[in-house]
Amino acid sequence: MGRVFCTDAAATPFVIGFLSPRIYLPKDLPQKDREYILLHERIHIRRGDHLTRAAAYLALCLHWFNPLVWLAFFLSGRDMEMACDEAVLRRAGNQIKKEYSTSLLALASGRRITVGIPLAFGEGDPKNRIQNILRYKKPALGLTAAALAACVLTAVFLLGNPGGSEGEREEQVFYGVVTESEESGGDVVLIPKLGEMEIPDAETVEPYYEFDFDGLVPGYLVRITFSPGEETKILETHPGRFSRAADSIEVMGEGFALQTTPDGGYLLTIPIGMAPEAEEGDTLDLYHAVLEEGTLQENYHLYMLEAPEKIRKELFSETRVLAVDPEGYDILVELSGEEAEIFLSEFGFGVSCELKKAETQETSQLAGQNEETGSELELSGQEIDGQMAVSGEVPDGLYRVYVRSISRSSRCIDRYVLPFGMEEDEAVWFPAFAEDCVFYVNREMDHIRLEEIDFEEFAELVSEGTKWQNVEVYCTFRDGLIERAELMSSYLGQGISYQPLLSTGSTWMEDLREMEETSLEEMLAQFYELVRTEEADVSDAPGMERIEIYLGDVGDGDSGLVLFYDRDGNLLHTEDAHQARAGWNNVYAGERDGVPYLMTMHIEDREMHGEYWYQVFRLDEAGTPRQIAGSDFVWGDSIVYDDDLFRQWADGLERYLADAHLLLSSQEGELRAEAVCEADRYCYETLRRP
Repeated sequence: MGRVFCTDAAATPFVIGFLSPRIYLPKDLPQKDREYILLHERIHIRRGDHLTRAAAYLALCLHWFNPLVWLAFFLSGRDMEMACDEAVLRRAGNQIKKEYSTSLLALASGRRITVGIPLAFGEGDPKNRIQNILRYKKPALGLTAAALAACVLTAVFLLGNPGGSEGEREEQVFYGVVTESEESGGDVVLIPKLGEMEIPDAETVEPYYEFDFDGLVPGYLVRITFSPGEETKILETHPGRFSRAADSIEVMGEGFALQTTPDGGYLLTIPIGMAPEAEEGDTLDLYHAVLEEGTLQENYHLYMLEAPEKIRKELFSETRVLAVDPEGYDILVELSGEEAEIFLSEFGFGVSCELKKAETQETSQLAGQNEETGSELELSGQEIDGQMAVSGEVPDGLYRVYVRSISRSSRCIDRYVLPFGMEEDEAVWFPAFAEDCVFYVNREMDHIRLEEIDFEEFAELVSEGTKWQNVEVYCTFRDGLIERAELMSSYLGQGISYQPLLSTGSTWMEDLREMEETSLEEMLAQFYELVRTEEADVSDAPGMERIEIYLGDVGDGDSGLVLFYDRDGNLLHTEDAHQARAGWNNVYAGERDGVPYLMTMHIEDREMHGEYWYQVFRLDEAGTPRQIAGSDFVWGDSIVYDDDLFRQWADGLERYLADAHLLLSSQEGELRAEAVCEADRYCYETLRRP
């Protein structure tokens, strides 16, 4: 992938090289962690840390006998990592603190990391780095803790331009979104309940990006701070003006859009990452963290880990999803002025949402689903946080609980995966099943058809599954009790499970284009050769899709690309395959019962253990994959291989392979692109365990 590589030999991401440094990632790195870990490593490269680190290592080799040089080497490495951590937070926002810290802990925990070169993500004193991340705030603000608490309280109070005596004035803080004025054509800041305001002059303007900041542009979420002392008045011009210059303007995020409605409300785009499964017509319940008096907004994540009892979640809006733009990474909702004010001022500090799906019945002929398939499980839902695990106060809604064991006598979940930073003896609440709780299980292998079962069978199936993994259970809570519990697979003990569509295609091509600063056409011309084209109606876009298959080498070994274009030439979707084991992939196109589809498959056989999985899907008009079927088979370790069940699993795989032909394969490190059927190559007889 250009200068970004995946490998099964790395325990943690790292940078290595001098004139042409490369980034190496563990092959099993979760996709959600990839973006900001790549950002961390790229910041190292941009700052020249790989060269500085090499020079420091050379100095250490020459002065190995000097303990002060060893100390300086260690401290400089820690400072490099902390500086990059802070740069990532400045760019991605404080809302990733918890996830970022979790990734750092996971990539450092239990691993022996050689401190030196290459630059490794998990090195540099992880404990102190995590503490630094959780306590981090932009130092240029220079605000004391008391001032931060005061600004949160006074921002709402001062929105109506209240005054006060000189001795009572505190910092005044306003939150808004930079937008282009429809009347003047210039940029203004739209502030909920105030309207369009001229962007004031400021002593400091702090960028959201670590690099290439060219000033305030539309889409930036900004915090405007006025120092205490002189009263800040709102001048009723059009657009409005502040009566004095601001102390600072800080960019808190990017990609937002805010617009007033005729009835005094606000149309706001929020990041799609807050509700990845959201669709038009769904409902979002928006929550914000309410802290005890004296706690601070920017210390939210510390309290989540150290004192969750001081935090409670409070619903501040229930709003309908008006539109979803996957390409723009946006969800459009309508909020009142007060709700928009809460969201903007607390974004990144405890604002969360719960998705409620619209009541729709989706059917799929390919997946064997129809009106009689029963309830479909929505693969969404929040996780139990630290406060809930301590207090047991759970807002009504759907939660994803990773269960370790179920107590039959107490009818409760007595062990489950706790939030990051909590020990098991800290949890005093165990989720209990209501007396009339309804239990469901999915007995299908590649799609969902829920069947009602009794508590004893449910507990037994969970117990079987926990022999080799924490079992994911979807729990619907009402009044603090579980009123509905859903288990994704009845075959977890045999290593078989329904697998939701987690990947949306290739991302490394975009990474390569960004790193090389080249267009797709230039990249293809430089590195790849077109070996075949064909047409198929694999998306909901009008007309037929053009499929182009390329083979080539970008410098890290033979690889292949499959590009899917709509009839207007717009790139809808990409798949890739590489000869390295971490990049093995099989891509197919097929048609069954008159419905064209795409299919990906991965076969991993390491003699003593392995994993086989397949995904069948179509594309919507925008190119987003929509799953038809998906299944996973893991074997080895504590999995007891059941040949009869595996025959059923392999029959599902063969059903789709039989009606499909190959587009691209790198299985066993061999690149192939011939249009052949491979139902005989990957079937029960060839894949079964001895």
